[in-house]
This record gives sequence, C-alpha cells and structure tokens, in this order.
Amino acid sequence: MNNTKNGEKGTERTAEDYLVKPNEEFVDIKDDLVFKFMLTMNTQESRETLRCLISAMIGKEVKNVTLNTNEPQTGNANQKPCRLDVNCEFDGKQSANVEMTMDPDESEFIRIEHYLMGNGAGRDTKGVPYKDFPYVYQISFLGKGNMSDDDEPINTHGICNLRTKKLMNTRGRIITVELNKLKNKVESVETLSEAEKWAAYIAWINDKSKINLVNELIKKVGGLQMATNALRQATSSHLLYMEMLSAKKARDIEFNRMARAKREAKAEGKAEGKAEGKAEGEQIGEARGEAKLKEREIEIAKNSLKKGLDFDTISEITGLSIEQIQALKSQK
Repeated sequence: MNNTKNGEKGTERTAEDYLVKPNEEFVDIKDDLVFKFMLTMNTQESRETLRCLISAMIGKEVKNVTLNTNEPQTGNANQKPCRLDVNCEFDGKQSANVEMTMDPDESEFIRIEHYLMGNGAGRDTKGVPYKDFPYVYQISFLGKGNMSDDDEPINTHGICNLRTKKLMNTRGRIITVELNKLKNKVESVETLSEAEKWAAYIAWINDKSKINLVNELIKKVGGLQMATNALRQATSSHLLYMEMLSAKKARDIEFNRMARAKREAKAEGKAEGKAEGKAEGEQIGEARGEAKLKEREIEIAKNSLKKGLDFDTISEITGLSIEQIQALKSQK
C-alpha cells in the first residue's frame, strides 16, 4: 500500500485517506478546460499529478516539469484551442517538450503532425546540436469519440517508412488515448499498464458504477492519490467560479431588463400623451410612464434581493438608493 506524506504537517497518510467517497461529486475531468485547470493549479498535488501523468504516458520517469502556457492562443479560437504545454527532463539530462489536449478536433491533428515533423516548431534550437534536440510528445485524450478501428485504447504514432514500418524519427511521438475503449479492455486493474491505469481513472472518476475500480486504482498508484486531491481542489475552485459567474449573469440580466423597462416606460408615456391630444396630456403620459418605471424598478429590486444580489449591485441596476433598497428588504 502506498503511503504519501502530508506536506503541511509531515504526517504519513495511507492510500485509504484518498479514496473516493460514495456520494462525492467532482467536476468533469474530461472537460478540456477542467482537465488543464486541474493540472496547472499552483499546488503540490497539481504539480505532482502533472509529473506522474506525463511519466506514465511517455513511459519515462520525468522531473523538473515547467509549465510553458495554458492560455488560449490568439486568432480563431475554434482553430487554436488552448493547450497544456510543458518542458520536462528524464534520464538525468534528456529534455522533452510535451503538449496535452482533451478532445481535439480533426483540424488539430493536422497541426499536431506539422508540430511533430518540425520537432516542436517554434522552439529555440538555434546553435543546439541535432543530437541534443529535445524529445517532442503530443498526448491527446479522446473522451467523446475514437480515432482508430482497433480495440487498443492507447496508441503511439511516429514518423516511419511506409514500406518497412520502421520508425525514422525516434524523438517525436503522438500518443492518443481513446477513453471509450477502456470498457472493452478492463477485467481487473491488475491487467492494466501504468498509462492505462491513468486513462481508466480519467474515464471513470465520475462514473458511480466504477467507484470500486477507481478506488483500487487509487490504492495502487501514488500519483492517482495526488490526482484525487487535485481534483477535489479543482472542484471546489470551479464551484466557486460558477457561483461568481451565476451572480454576474444574474446582474447582466437585470441590467438588460432595467434598460428595456426604461425604454418601454418612455414609449408608453409618449403614446398616452399623444392620445390625449394636448400638452397637458403629454405631461400626464410622461408622469404615468415615470410611475410605471418606478414600479418596475421596485419589482426588479425585490427580485434581485431574492436572488441574493448585494445592495450596491441592485442600486446600480435599478437606480434606487441604498436606503430605498434596505427599506424594501425590511418589508414583510
């Protein structure tokens, strides 16, 4: 059984401490943004998860993992999704560049081919001997579909002689992980390679019917213990983010509703004034419009209070004073 040291107090924790609880909920790790967020948080668990995942996928024990970027690329977002791009070392002195994506589209694979053939195009290799060029890995996880017709969930691709099938470039690899194929592969976690154990964890962590298999994986793979805690951290941060996003969305909706109410009130006031056919009638219509607007401001303020918006935001939306909003809140 793996033991992991608690970074805060230096106490030993057993694998049992990291197991997934029956009612525990996580954000979807197969969502590209969640996947990359979980691996790039500035926490010990996140950093160790990233290192262990790369090690398992490329079959080499890596260290000194350095994050290059996890930002959306400029230009057409559909053609250039954000990528997880890192540098790392293995075998003491060998360097490697690794990119990871979750569910890239077909056009992304064209870019990957060019990237691989260019040995990490855009990297600064000026003055570097060819023998010291970095290794290049592109790891693509497919959660929604399959790329190949065979039953193997993990395939490694390289540049080869099409007649002899002999690899020509030993420093560049494309690794595809087809998560859907694992359901036909797994009878026991004992039959899985290290890379397949990570793939199975990613595929099943949100599947309640697979909780026993997931916990078996966590018991056997120390990196997955770190991954589970990193996913817990990502879930907590993501839920907080969604709450903030929801509040902002509610505020924007109320802003739009208020602007529409003002336009409608003015239009109604003018229409009623014209219907009176005299100057006094126009003034009466304007007053009626203002009264209706005030009613709508109060109605929107009351609804905003029910949604939990703060006084300052409601005042900004409706134009009511803080004192007026406090009075509305105190009404039964």
